[in-house]
Amino acid sequence: MSILKSDVENELGYEISDKDFKLAHKRAQEKLQQIIQRYGDSDGERRSADYMISLTAEAFLGQSLSEACMAWTKRLAEISTTP
Repeated sequence: MSILKSDVENELGYEISDKDFKLAHKRAQEKLQQIIQRYGDSDGERRSADYMISLTAEAFLGQSLSEACMAWTKRLAEISTTP
């Protein structure tokens, strides 16, 4: 799995924690299964390492954006309730 993590980091352009990678990879695997069930594996193309790298990087960016938005919303709520 460390080779995949390195490839994802190369795709992103920076390092990510093992915890974040594991979560993103799990989500990418789930998404891949849904894609294959709905649309097929495109003659094996969707089962390639490059496809998994892209899905994992996408999942990481999605979870990072979600976490940032939640933190910002929480901060705005704190500011608006402070006298």
